[in-house]
Amino acid sequence: MKQIKFYSKQLLQFGISTILFITLLSILQYFIHLSNKTSHILTLAFILLLSFILGAFAGKNASSKGYVEGLKLSGLMIIILLLCNVIFFQSNFTLPRILYYFLILTSTIIGAMIGINKKKK
Repeated sequence: MKQIKFYSKQLLQFGISTILFITLLSILQYFIHLSNKTSHILTLAFILLLSFILGAFAGKNASSKGYVEGLKLSGLMIIILLLCNVIFFQSNFTLPRILYYFLILTSTIIGAMIGINKKKK
């Protein structure tokens, strides 16, 4: 039960942070007229940074094997992103999309491994 609460809290933080960032990015695009390429790069950088930070928090709360905690958390995040992508955009799997999910997976796992090593003993 404790694990479910923890992961749901992490996923809620991921969702709220992403929605706030997308809102901020939309406002910036309206006033500054950012190009699509720039907004895609900013979105990727934000998602990778956010997944790294959430992975570090997951690793800090883990008892051992930070990479497994990062794998669990990134798996849940990727499933949610996949569902949102399929529901709202009906997009297919392409190589860039698969690379995007692989980068999220890697970022979260690295964050969790660093988080477990920074844990106070």
